[in-house]
Amino acid sequence: MAKRFHDTGIWSQDWFIEMPPEYMMLWWYILDNCCYAGIWKPNKKYVEYIFGKPICLNKALDLFNANKERVLVLKSGRWFLMDFVTFQYGKHLNGNNRVHAAIAKTLADNNIELASIRGLVEV
Repeated sequence: MAKRFHDTGIWSQDWFIEMPPEYMMLWWYILDNCCYAGIWKPNKKYVEYIFGKPICLNKALDLFNANKERVLVLKSGRWFLMDFVTFQYGKHLNGNNRVHAAIAKTLADNNIELASIRGLVEV
């Protein structure tokens, strides 16, 4: 079971509190179920089964990216959470750290350049 840091300040951010509850829940679901590099493979049918409500992934993207790009849709169709790596691991990735090296490899495998990650200062 993965353990993740959560930003408790999200409850006072307009983009989040203005969303319908099922999309708030989807945001938390994605944060908890993405891989350690912040990449999530959308599974609309499964999410709708869990939530017991219809979900529109395009609407979710519009809501999540309101006023700031938070989710980048990759060519593979997977979603990359733009701030995930720096929030979970800090602004510095150490190539000698096995977790950090695995993150860098997963990002490279998904054609995401480390230099493009918002907030990442050093690798």
